[in-house]
Amino acid sequence: MHVVPDESPRISHLMGQSLADFRIREVIEIFNKNEDGRRVSTFMLCLDPSVAEIMMENCVDSTFMGCQKTLVLTDGKIAFVLSDQSSIKYPDAEKQLVEARNVIRSSLSTAKLKILGA
Repeated sequence: MHVVPDESPRISHLMGQSLADFRIREVIEIFNKNEDGRRVSTFMLCLDPSVAEIMMENCVDSTFMGCQKTLVLTDGKIAFVLSDQSSIKYPDAEKQLVEARNVIRSSLSTAKLKILGA
């Protein structure tokens, strides 16, 4: 499965859609690397490590290619690479708003706070 960024659906297309047909799967990702050896973009996904190895061997410029296991969100037709596999707490909008207001209040002078009645 080759990834063609200009033609591939973006994950944003799934907003508000049912994900009932999607699953998270572990696959082998063959990716492009920059001069520093950092992952730049996905070149291909493989289900079989042997296939990935052969595809890597036959890449024109394998010096700028890498291979790793990764997780994807897929319905079996399209896959979205979940590169950053760490988790973070989902934001609480109300709590963030209170914190933002507190930051604003702390930056105001006593005179400004008095005028605002705070």
